[in-house]
Formats: sequence, structure tokens, C-alpha cells
Amino acid sequence: METGNKNRVIKKPSPYWDKRIKKENSHSYQLLMYYSKNRFAYCIFDSNENEFLGINTNIIYNISDLERILKSNIFDWDFESSKINIQSIKSTVIPNSFFEKKMVKKYLYFNEKINDDSTNFSWDELKYMDAIVAYSLNTQIKTILKEKFKKIQFKSQSSVFIDSILRKSAQSKENTVFIDLCNNKFDIGIIKQSKLFLYNNFIFSTKEDFLYYILNCYNTLNLDSKKTKLSISGEFQKNELIPALKDYLNNITLAKREQNFNYSNALNTMPDFYFQKLFNLIQCA
Repeated sequence: METGNKNRVIKKPSPYWDKRIKKENSHSYQLLMYYSKNRFAYCIFDSNENEFLGINTNIIYNISDLERILKSNIFDWDFESSKINIQSIKSTVIPNSFFEKKMVKKYLYFNEKINDDSTNFSWDELKYMDAIVAYSLNTQIKTILKEKFKKIQFKSQSSVFIDSILRKSAQSKENTVFIDLCNNKFDIGIIKQSKLFLYNNFIFSTKEDFLYYILNCYNTLNLDSKKTKLSISGEFQKNELIPALKDYLNNITLAKREQNFNYSNALNTMPDFYFQKLFNLIQCA
């Protein structure tokens, strides 16, 4: 996350890697990946042991960086499956009753001219809501990933995020605000009595922008800043963000990992709220 302090983002490759990860066991591994404009991360999940074994994350600056990373031998392993949570260019939520495949482009770019050669249009069916997430991706990025992983499953960050917060809020009667950050962009979802009332994503450049967008969502839906819980996840330094949030909001929690999975000791060196976008792929893709 860039908010004026360069130390807030993991700037160098930061492996949290279990030594038990072996090529000969890859047939029981799921390869979970996350791609955004500035980050590529991947995770190994052992289906036999129901265990997340390791995560590696890289800051990237262009498509060539991604191609270079994908040349690593690990991406040639014979995985049980390959899934990617990918940050879209644009996305929107549409009720199933209104969705038409031929209208995807217009849902996203109703009054804009768009280059169809450089932009790919797709959609995800939400698991925990009767709706579709329509989204657009960079065509070159999608082509690179499809050529590298023949059976890869694509999911937009929007759909993974929405499904994850709906699943976590099932049967809840509370109002909860959920946020997931990566670099200078964050997703926000507001759940009222187990139903999604608002979803949006924002790009910000300063801490003040970040606070403004969150507080504006609270004000728009008349949420009580003293009682309404804010659950926050992502790759950030909590001592940089949380004190600023606490000046305005009383009920803030950092996301916890799901307890129905196992996690290797290597992952215990990172905060629980890191890389929920990878962990959530297991149940939302």
C-alpha cells in the first residue's frame, strides 16, 4: 500500500515457504495465485492434509516481470488444480435476473469507448448470492496465464471478496464492514443481516483518502461508527493504519484465518490478516 510511507508495502520477494513442499507431491497440491498490477503472489495448498504450506509474493512493475516469475520451475509441476484471484480493471455486481452475457461490455463501459483487443470481458457466478460479477481484464495478462496453465480457473478479486464476506456473515444479524487492501487499492463490502448492501473498490494515494472513502461509506448507510464492526485484511503494517482508523471508529478487528484448515509453521511468521485473498480461493472458487 502506498500512502506516502514506502515501508508500508512488501518491496522485496518475501517467501514464507515450508521445506516439505516437494515436486513429487504436487499431484495433491492446489496452486493458488493472486495477480494485481503491482503484485503477484502464489500459495501451495495440500489437499490431502488440508494444509496451506507456503506463500511467495513478488512486487512486479510490468508484464515482463510476471513472465519472468512464471519461468520458475515450480509452475511446471503437475498440480491437482490451478486457481487465480485476479484484480480486474473494472467490475460490477448484477442480479442474475438482469444478467445477459451479450451485455457484459455495456455493463462495464456503458458510455465509454474501449479497445476490445486489449480488454477481455468475463463474469463470475457468486456462490453465496443470487448475482453475477461482470469484470474486465487485460487480454495479454489472461493470455499469458492461460498458455502457462492449461486448466487454470480465473476468479475476479471482486467475486472472491464478496463470496468470502457473505460466507463469513451467514446467519449473522450484525452490521459489518469488510475491507481488503493491496498496495493503493482496497475492496469494501457492507453486510447487513447477512445480506450485501454495498460493494465498491477504491484507489487512493494518501492515508487521508483512505479514511475518507471508508467514513463516507459509513455515513452513506447511516452506520454507527461506535458499534458497527470493521474487519480489515490485506498486506499492510497495522501500526501505520489502525491508529488512524481508531480516531474515528471504535470497533475494529483484524481478519483471522479460518480454523477449519491447517497452516504450516512457515506461515506463522506472517500476520493472520495477510493474503486472505489467497486463502479465500479454497472456498470461493
